[in-house]
Amino acid sequence: MPKKRLAITVAMLTVAGFAVPALTATPAYAASCNTNQAIAAATVAGNFSTVDTAYDGTQDGLISRTDLDIVVQGFRYSNNLRFSAALILGDDNFFRQIDTARQGGQPDGLLSLDDLNAACTVAPCNTSQAIAAETIAGNFSTVDMAYDGTQDGLISRTDLDIVAGGSDYPNYLRDSSRVLLDGDFFREIDTAGQGGQPDGLLSVGDLNAACG
Repeated sequence: MPKKRLAITVAMLTVAGFAVPALTATPAYAASCNTNQAIAAATVAGNFSTVDTAYDGTQDGLISRTDLDIVVQGFRYSNNLRFSAALILGDDNFFRQIDTARQGGQPDGLLSLDDLNAACTVAPCNTSQAIAAETIAGNFSTVDMAYDGTQDGLISRTDLDIVAGGSDYPNYLRDSSRVLLDGDFFREIDTAGQGGQPDGLLSVGDLNAACG
């Protein structure tokens, strides 16, 4: 049965923190994405079979706009996946960017897993780093208070260590903390907001500026 477009309203949902697989190496057709776009592409890629089968339950290795429509309005799908589907569906330019990411050419309205994996570069970060920085920024106060329960507007390595090893924190936040604890990436974030010399402390401005 051919996949048909369903006419529905795309509702944007709140982004919840979610650790998703990193994208594969990108070919020449890949274009720069903002962090939300990279997260959306990676999330749909990580749940490819779920989205691929949304329309009629069959898996053909291609995601259509109809599949994305159904996921956006389907309450049985996670908010993370619905948001990601809505972001791709609601931005025609981004949809076309994904559509031709793997091999170039003319868009055909169908997204393969290779298209999704090749769609984004997030210079100067890889996608896992971009997702981690976005996740920590979105949960800033939680991480900021990890050491002593007080909020000073700065995240230290100690805060990240506590979250990374703390069973009381959700896995996506623990995973993101571990990514940030990488020495080179931590130093990159440390000076992202205003430059200068690293001081071992990350502000929300640093996190938001780190990956463009």
